[in-house]
Amino acid sequence: MFQGQSMFSGWNVPRGSGIHVVMGDCKVLFTANKKERALMKAKVSARNVKWTDSSRAFYKKNNKKEKVEEKLFTITKKVRGFNLLPSKLVEKAPKKTTTLPPKGGEKVHKNANLR
Repeated sequence: MFQGQSMFSGWNVPRGSGIHVVMGDCKVLFTANKKERALMKAKVSARNVKWTDSSRAFYKKNNKKEKVEEKLFTITKKVRGFNLLPSKLVEKAPKKTTTLPPKGGEKVHKNANLR
């Protein structure tokens, strides 16, 4: 449980640990610890102290950036050259013969596709 919020830092103060300071103009200041009271007594602005909420808001440090999750696209398995296409839908094309038999005196190697 919290007793209140500190006037200097903006932090929530647990019950029983903060101190109320009444100023001369009847303004009530609630501080969390001695460090805050010393800074207030020295008339240091809370905006100049980096760990306070007002300073973090001024320098735009209080808005934490959320991580943006990148969408991972799964690569589909290619079956018979098509993405997950059943064999019934794929027509079997006749094989084309691009090679001609060698003519009379031509020399053809084993791995040659054309003459």
